[in-house]
Amino acid sequence: MFDTKHAACKGQQKLFFAEKSRVKVRQAQMICQTCPVLEQCRDYAIHNRVYYGVWGGYNRTQLNAERRRRGIVLPMHYSHTINKEKKRRDA
Repeated sequence: MFDTKHAACKGQQKLFFAEKSRVKVRQAQMICQTCPVLEQCRDYAIHNRVYYGVWGGYNRTQLNAERRRRGIVLPMHYSHTINKEKKRRDA
């Protein structure tokens, strides 16, 4: 885990896990841009199967795209979005 003591998001968890609100996601991403631990936070989410919320300025879609870009393959059952896509293909 990275040191969250100096994280810009400290004390604002509700904002960073409000994925259904595009406005709140954008607000969270703007806060991330000023954060001294942005890269560590993003890397933590990418490598530790985090699929919800804003981490290091990335939302769920951006985290998954970055995983693909880096060639990181995680087991199917870790991502509910992958399972939804598989169900659509099988239908």
